Amino acid sequence: MASSSSSSLPRNYMHDVFPSFHGADVRRSFLSHVLKEFERKGISTFLDNNIRRRRSKLIDRIRAIRRSRISIVILSRNYASSSWCLDELVEIMKCNYELGQRVVPVFYKLQPSDVSKQDGYFWEAFVKACMGREDDAIRRRRWIKALGEVALIAGYSTMDWDNEMAMIENIATDISQSKDFDGLVGMGAHMEKLKPMLCLDSHEVRMIGILGPRGIGKTTIARFLFNQLSDRFQLRGFMENIKGRSPRHCYCEHDAQLQLQRDFLSEILDQKDIKIHHLGVLQERLNDKKVLVVLDDVDRLKQLEALAKESSWFGPGSRIIITTQYEKLLSAHGIKHIYKVAFSQPDEASLIFCTYAFGQKSPYDGFGYLASKVTALCGGIPLELKVMGSYLRGKSKHQWKKRTREFANGFLDHIITNEDRKEDLNTSERAFKDTIYIYCADTLQYSFASHLSMDFRRKGIHAFVNCNETLNVIERISASVVIVSKSCFSSTSCLNKLAKVLQCRKKTGQLVVPVFYGISISDVVVVQEQIREFSSVLEELRRLPGHQSREECSECELVEEIVKDVYGKLFPARHIGINSRLLKIEQLICKQPWGIRHIGIWGMAGIGKTTLAKAVFDLISGGYEASCFIEHFDEAFHEKGLPCLMEEHFGSILYKLPRVCSSITRPSLPRDKLSKKRTLVVLDDVHNPLVAKSFLGGIHWFGPGSLIIITSRDKQVFRHCLINHIYEVQSLNEDEALQLISQCAFRRDRREQKNFEVPIEVLDYANGNPLALSLYGRKLKGKTQSKLEAAFLTPNKIHDLFKCSYETLNKNEKSIFLDIACFFKGENVDYVIQLLEGCGFFPHVGINVLVEKSLVTISENRVNMHRIIQDFGREINNSETVQMGGRRRLWEPCTIKFLLEDYKPEGIEDIEGIFLDASKLCFDVKPTVFENMLNLRFLKIYCSSYENQHELRLPKGLESLPYELRLLHWEYYPLPSLPQDFDPCHLVELNLPYSQLQKLWGGTKNLKMLKMVRLCHSQQLTEIDDICSAQNIELIDLQGCIKLPSFSATGQLQHLRVVNLENCSSLVELSFCHCSSLVELPSSFGNATNLKKLNLAGCLSLIELPASIGNATNLEILDLTNCSRFVELPSSFGNASLKELYLTGCSSLVELPASIEYAVNLEILNLSNCSSLLQLPSSIRNATTFQKLNLTYPSSLVDLPSPSGNAINLKELCLTGCSSDVELPASIRKST
Repeated sequence: MASSSSSSLPRNYMHDVFPSFHGADVRRSFLSHVLKEFERKGISTFLDNNIRRRRSKLIDRIRAIRRSRISIVILSRNYASSSWCLDELVEIMKCNYELGQRVVPVFYKLQPSDVSKQDGYFWEAFVKACMGREDDAIRRRRWIKALGEVALIAGYSTMDWDNEMAMIENIATDISQSKDFDGLVGMGAHMEKLKPMLCLDSHEVRMIGILGPRGIGKTTIARFLFNQLSDRFQLRGFMENIKGRSPRHCYCEHDAQLQLQRDFLSEILDQKDIKIHHLGVLQERLNDKKVLVVLDDVDRLKQLEALAKESSWFGPGSRIIITTQYEKLLSAHGIKHIYKVAFSQPDEASLIFCTYAFGQKSPYDGFGYLASKVTALCGGIPLELKVMGSYLRGKSKHQWKKRTREFANGFLDHIITNEDRKEDLNTSERAFKDTIYIYCADTLQYSFASHLSMDFRRKGIHAFVNCNETLNVIERISASVVIVSKSCFSSTSCLNKLAKVLQCRKKTGQLVVPVFYGISISDVVVVQEQIREFSSVLEELRRLPGHQSREECSECELVEEIVKDVYGKLFPARHIGINSRLLKIEQLICKQPWGIRHIGIWGMAGIGKTTLAKAVFDLISGGYEASCFIEHFDEAFHEKGLPCLMEEHFGSILYKLPRVCSSITRPSLPRDKLSKKRTLVVLDDVHNPLVAKSFLGGIHWFGPGSLIIITSRDKQVFRHCLINHIYEVQSLNEDEALQLISQCAFRRDRREQKNFEVPIEVLDYANGNPLALSLYGRKLKGKTQSKLEAAFLTPNKIHDLFKCSYETLNKNEKSIFLDIACFFKGENVDYVIQLLEGCGFFPHVGINVLVEKSLVTISENRVNMHRIIQDFGREINNSETVQMGGRRRLWEPCTIKFLLEDYKPEGIEDIEGIFLDASKLCFDVKPTVFENMLNLRFLKIYCSSYENQHELRLPKGLESLPYELRLLHWEYYPLPSLPQDFDPCHLVELNLPYSQLQKLWGGTKNLKMLKMVRLCHSQQLTEIDDICSAQNIELIDLQGCIKLPSFSATGQLQHLRVVNLENCSSLVELSFCHCSSLVELPSSFGNATNLKKLNLAGCLSLIELPASIGNATNLEILDLTNCSRFVELPSSFGNASLKELYLTGCSSLVELPASIEYAVNLEILNLSNCSSLLQLPSSIRNATTFQKLNLTYPSSLVDLPSPSGNAINLKELCLTGCSSDVELPASIRKST
């Protein structure tokens, strides 16, 4: 090789690949796919961005060629017609010769012989390029020489491949291997170990041996070393495959050595046709030069004696590197510095194998175990890993298992020499649900269609081109992509296939996507006129939403566009609304410090947890050293066990020795092996946290930077697995829901459906659940607008998803769940808790468990439940009914009507709840209907519409009510009282609005559990004294009870918080004495215009009275004694009837309102112990009827107003504790 400076041979390449091509031939077609595949493999490529090629830019391209690792030359029919391309080729071949740059020729629609034989169309194009250049003979000779040389390099020809995409993938894999593994995997470690042997700072001449068996990577290491160090030396040369260069049957050993030296000097001095006549020439030429020499694959001592017999042959600081399989050879030559290449470590071996087998750094989902097994069988030998990976690439799991068994029995030798890369379309693959057929003319089958098929397969969709299947088979596939080109119109078989596809579309609603390739839709219109027989087929195809090739769009971009469209229509739930959710997951990850990070994805069944987790995995898994996604984790764990799961997903890391495929028996082994790995683990649908913890090893098994993602419906799973960062997956919003259902029903965007309206029942029922929306979308497929309403049925399929969550509940939690599903959805959570506590359940804990298991939600203090879950719960209730012979919870009006009339079913004693919407019902209830309902806890008879009141008559009365009742809610109860023998000892709520009650019952009852009484609008009610013995009562609603004369609450009602006495116009006396929990009276309180006495003494929580109290014009006595939190009387307070006002102990009272002046007949005013009272209003002087005025201990009072006239009626004035500064008015002094 010629001498060059370090600047001409940079250590770091700018590009992996420089492509040379004829733009018009391949830029928008073949090249676009090549570049996309390079991008997928992480291969950086020099791009000219379609610039107009000018001579002034050639120098930039020469620089780009020299700074690229590999040049790929795409030789197409018109390549030789471009002087620009030919100049590039000359430079590429020069770099190949001078710098050892690798050149990969690709003969596009040509054979190598078309380039080398100098005739045919290719050379005709070359002649045209040479026209007018007669004076430039030197340049022309360079072109011819470069073409001849490139034609002799082993490359790729599209004519030799049945599948263009497979060829491109092979090219990309080949280059990726050269780039990634010849320069990266494990090289850092090798270089570190070689550094002390090289001792580059020393001026001695040193020989280093690289030793190892065939395929271990000796040449790779030497090449990497050579590229890294070459700029430090004056001359350098890499002699590849010396074993192959050396003549084996030469009669003269001297001539053989002479030939080796000639080749060596030509390589290192970059001179051809060097002539040497004796073996001393090499020493003469190099003994004063600092050289770097690699002698690769030496197998005989004579070869070393010919090329590097003595250190003195080379100048000071020279380094001679020899790669060989034979340690004795190195010892015999006196080489002391020997680097023995070890077998690849498991993680390196896995990385090599996966790149060749899958085109990425980790196995496909489901292939982890097989990949780790093959890696172990290869024993860490890179060559075997590469060959086996390339052989298995693209094959089915069944073929993997078969070939792995054969490999274990010595199959490797066969696949190295006879690699079979054909993919069979077998029956098992046809059975895949997600299958697409691609129909096209034969001219596109191995080019455009092959790229389309491969992109679908990358998305996990099985795509097959031009399959000759029966109509029955075609009907079962997911979709068809029809590529319409000019060639189609001349092919009857192609047109018949199109007709068959459209026939299936009409019959099954199958997705059909047309692609107009190389033609416009207007071209189809013209052809319709010419091909009358298929006119209707082409017309229908033309009207379908599809895709069209465009001048500004490359083939690769068109393929991506088609795949994205079809994938989105087949799996709308996987992309609608996903981006915003991914962003939130990313934010949760970024919030956590570097270390082992963890995310929980939580939500109800069908909400999209798995879809979101897969999207996250696909997005970021490439950035981790190891990764796994285990779907349905609990099932997988119980089916395979921990050792098998660990081996399947992390086997390549956990194997300790090459060629050993041992099971994991030592618990510490995963921790030892994974603790240094940056790992991504996704465990999907976890129900049992203990199982997840055993797999994760308490999370601390993994290395820094690892990420653990768990999806679950049960929030407790995250707590047990020490996961604090939880993302709750929300329902789709209305726009997303409409988009999803439109895609599922019609395979198109909602905006394209002009006359489409989704039944409101569907949207309400699904309520943003993607699975439910998808199921409904498929049900609506093919339905006209008039039939959409009839298509609404509850999808039972989704109910199965909730069974596992329900089965994990204990008996208490199951009862709470069923009660909520059947009766209490949408109710206030505190109300529900009170009722369920009354049943002996533990609702605080139970409801929290249901929330954490995503069966119930709490929103705005109400218990909510998705309608799908509610239906599931009711289905469970009904299934238990069948098993037990009787129903426990009833809510269907027709069933309950039969029961209340006269029907006596079996199992009536098991009924626990009846909720009857009696709107529009009219029938007689038998008097003994509840006699045998011994376990009835809830009885609710109501009207959902007050416009349609029921008429449930009790002509013979009602003999009994169950003792177990916790809820008695009966609107329009028709009798004057409840049954006399009814024992309400368990009753929590008594709700009898609009009843005909006159009294509740006779005698005293045990009401220790009663918390709520609602008797509003019971206009005949006159007596409710029994309620006053309910010590735990919290709410009393007597609104509209117009005949109720009095209500006297005693000090026992310490929990009473709310009282509604609106429109109780007959009330004369009202007492809430010592109701310490009473906070306020209703604003309508003042409507009790006949009220004369109001006793609120001891209401410690009362702060103020409603302003409407001013309307109580007949009020004579108001007692607020010891209402210590009471702040002020309303400004409307004060009327002529008021005679007695007791404010004793109102320590928070600051002042009296000025309106007190209207209480002109006030006789008694007690303000004792009103410690915050500052003064009395001056208007109080109008109250000339004072008989008693008590101002004992008013610590802040400093002044008394002077009454007008003499206080002649004042009989008692108490000023005990008043300040001496308080001065009595003269009128008061006179009266005393």
